[in-house]
Amino acid sequence: IERLLRPRGHDHLVGLAAHPARRAQIGGDLDPQVLAARRVGVTWTAIASRVLQAAFVVVMALMTGPVGLVTAFFVVYTLHGTAGPVHSTLLHRQAEAGNRTTVLSINSMVAGGCYSLGLLVLGPLAEATSTATGIAVAGAFSVLGAFCYLPALRQERTHTEPVPATAV
Repeated sequence: IERLLRPRGHDHLVGLAAHPARRAQIGGDLDPQVLAARRVGVTWTAIASRVLQAAFVVVMALMTGPVGLVTAFFVVYTLHGTAGPVHSTLLHRQAEAGNRTTVLSINSMVAGGCYSLGLLVLGPLAEATSTATGIAVAGAFSVLGAFCYLPALRQERTHTEPVPATAV
């Protein structure tokens, strides 16, 4: 942390509080997601994020009071936000300069298609049963996304050189 707080350039004149980029750098280096990715690997972090997010969506469905529901929502929202960087890291590992745009576009199209299908299925399900049932089924189905990381896990296990920490 000392290295991050050491003044550079004009930092000594205006202070750390005036530099959002430096605050983000410090926060990024201390982020539990970054620390986990460095410790257990990017793929295991992505799998854990997906499973935890799905589990908390189910918890959100089971909450009966507004405080529990809002708390579970914020946990799910946070897990969703922290899963994005490791997912992107895995995508960028597979993409080369010539196909990076295509890989990222296909990722967006598949995600959009899944969201659309989810709306078409879960909306009528929730209407026929209850909102909580629809949310619980969405969370239970969402855990299947962790299996999509298994090829990356196999590749990470057989990778001969260490994956750089800056990739996260």
